[in-house]
Amino acid sequence: QANANSSIYNKNGFEFIIAEYTLNRKYLERKEREWHMAFYQKMLSQCLGRFRNMAVLGEFPADVSADMEILKDRLQDAVNEGLLVKDSLPIENWQKLQLLLQEPKSLYESYVEEHQKKENAVNELMNTIGDRKVVIFGCGKWGKFLHVLLEHRKPDSMVGYCDNLHNHKDILIQGKSVLKPKEAAKEYPDAVYVIASKYHTDEMKEQLCLLGISERNILQYIAEIDLRLLIL
Repeated sequence: QANANSSIYNKNGFEFIIAEYTLNRKYLERKEREWHMAFYQKMLSQCLGRFRNMAVLGEFPADVSADMEILKDRLQDAVNEGLLVKDSLPIENWQKLQLLLQEPKSLYESYVEEHQKKENAVNELMNTIGDRKVVIFGCGKWGKFLHVLLEHRKPDSMVGYCDNLHNHKDILIQGKSVLKPKEAAKEYPDAVYVIASKYHTDEMKEQLCLLGISERNILQYIAEIDLRLLIL
C-alpha cells in the first residue's frame, strides 16, 4: 500500500483491466473454448480484487462507474455465452459475480461488510489477549498468518506453536518452536492459547481443557488469511 498510485489501489484500476483485456482478446482468435473461459475467469478475479481493495480503503469513487458498467457488460456477455458458469468457478466468486451483475455498489458493500467482520474479530482477539503471552494451536496456514499478525500488532507476544501433528523442537517455524499440546501446557500454563484452525476446533479446545488450560485462556482465530488485515 506504500504506492497509492499502483494499479492495485489506483481508482483507474478498472480502466486498466479494460485496456488489458481489450488488448489481449485478440490472442483468443482460433483458441479452444477453454482458453476463452480462462480469459473471463481471470478478468472476473481481477475485478473482484479491485472491489476488495476499494472496500478496505473505504472508497467507492463515483467517477469509475462508467468503467464498472463496461466490465459488467463484458462479464454478462461471458455468462450469456456460457464462458462463465457456476460449475467452473469457486462458489464465492460465482456469488460475487451475481452481485456485480445486479449492482456493482452491492458487491462493494458486501466486501465492506466482510472486511469489517474480520477487522472486528481481529480487534476483539487482540484486546482479549492484552499483554499476555500467546501459544498458537495449529501451525498450518492460519497459524502462520496469525503469527505474522501478532508480530505486527503485538510484537514478542507469541512464544511458540503447539500441534498434534508436529513435534520438531529442533525445527523452527517462523522462528518459533513447535511443541506437543501436553508439553506446551506444561511449559506455558498461563499463556493464552489461540486455536488457529478451520476444522476440529471443538476437539482442540477440549484437549487443552483436559490438559489444564483454563477455558478463559482459550481463544479462536476466525479471520482467515487476509493480507489486508496487516494494514490495520
